[in-house]
Amino acid sequence: MHEVPPVLPLEVLELILLRLDLRTLLVAATCVCHAWAELIRDSPAIQRRLFFAPDPDIQPSAPIHCALLADAFPSVFVYHRTGSFWEDDLGDPTRQFSVKSWDLILHPNRQPAYLRPEASWRRMLVQQPPIYKLGVWFEQYSPHVSAQEYHEIPGDPGLAPNGIRMETLFDAILFDPDLYWDSLRLIWHGHCSASALKKLTELENFRGRKLSVDLILNSATASQDYIRDSDEEEEDEEEPTPEHTALTSIRAEYEKLGWTPQVGAKGWRTKGNWYDVNL
Repeated sequence: MHEVPPVLPLEVLELILLRLDLRTLLVAATCVCHAWAELIRDSPAIQRRLFFAPDPDIQPSAPIHCALLADAFPSVFVYHRTGSFWEDDLGDPTRQFSVKSWDLILHPNRQPAYLRPEASWRRMLVQQPPIYKLGVWFEQYSPHVSAQEYHEIPGDPGLAPNGIRMETLFDAILFDPDLYWDSLRLIWHGHCSASALKKLTELENFRGRKLSVDLILNSATASQDYIRDSDEEEEDEEEPTPEHTALTSIRAEYEKLGWTPQVGAKGWRTKGNWYDVNL
């Protein structure tokens, strides 16, 4: 990067930069010179455009997802407005939640770049206007016990004063012990099917209060002999799914880099509550 004298007033240059697509603005424009990099870093308008700062001008009724995040993690940003809660994405691979569609999984050689602690995607807000809480909803069904557990992230609002960033959502999806790959789904509250909304209403009835989250991570198990400890091995262990293989790869890269996920940190989550659905 070289230092060059500005040829335009900063106010004019800022307006021009704001017209660039996100990838060019974030990757190419910051490398032109120090003056451009400083302007991009210090401009509140550009920081909002890059999803690094909240944008109060965007209406909650018409939220905007970051195009860069949607390209990198496409299965996260899919609305399921039709179909059954359990069947709306069966038979349509493009609508199933899976990390297999993520760029760092499709291109393993890019994993080290993605998983760097300073990677820019980590600091990007999940959407504009920001969401401030994630719901984690686990359902357990068996002939003997049927129950649900619900908690929210973060437990300490001070950990996300300006909204949930992609790093928090990434760590929750990959490392929260209450989420299981074979049934994981993301429910965007307000942008889901009538069937999903009915299920959310049932959860609200169990809790005795309304949900105040925009995004809920949900998974369920119907296994009678389900083992909650993912580290415990069974004698007849099944061949790992692509999702589990990807998770193992990412965990190994985290360890290699000495990077610890946020899951389990102080204030990470609220205390979970279990609800007996047989009552």
